[in-house]
Amino acid sequence: MKKNPPEFVRVYFDWLKQAKGITADDPIYIGVFAHAANGGVRINPDASTGVPGLFAAGEVTGGMHGADRIGGLSTANGLVFGTVAGRTAAEFAAKAELSAAERCEYIPMSAPGCEAALKKLQQTMFRNAMILRSEQGLSESLSLVQSLRSSVAAQLRPDENFDEVAETQRFLARCTTAESVLRSALLRKESRGSHNRVDYPQQDPKLEKQIIVEMRDGEIRAEYLGK
Repeated sequence: MKKNPPEFVRVYFDWLKQAKGITADDPIYIGVFAHAANGGVRINPDASTGVPGLFAAGEVTGGMHGADRIGGLSTANGLVFGTVAGRTAAEFAAKAELSAAERCEYIPMSAPGCEAALKKLQQTMFRNAMILRSEQGLSESLSLVQSLRSSVAAQLRPDENFDEVAETQRFLARCTTAESVLRSALLRKESRGSHNRVDYPQQDPKLEKQIIVEMRDGEIRAEYLGK
């Protein structure tokens, strides 16, 4: 392999050498990382979301995979539900009445310290919400995520630096995603698919149903569908 590697191996190691200073003779350490999300926007069979005029398709949606994402289906998902969403959106637009646009005032805001807060967020999610999950670890991470978000939100101030504004908004959005994952993982007291609870290592037939996450009165809540 080292004497006559395939083209894709040569290209990859050329990139490693240029970008990271790593050669084929150096040891390379492999780690785990989040590759895909099994959840997403809940849609109906016609790709509608429940919000009038808003439709979703592809990897942003959830529910079609079951307990784990099936590799290679992202293209099929986009093609099938993209077609459905386009057709449904066209039907909606044909019947919708034009209305005057509402005036919306937006003040760009940012907060200092997002880079350090993001590192803490990533560390706690990697440690407690990645491969092995438990009540204690998930609860610790949930408390930290809420604390980090509150700390950043308390420091928001108007800012004309849109790089800083974007970084802050991305961080707050990541906190929302993290809390959604943590609350869902805490609620599912079993192991199923890629969800592995060390304190609940077996599947529970009574929990063979989806979890829905919603924002209600400013709070993120998770509950089983049709409970």
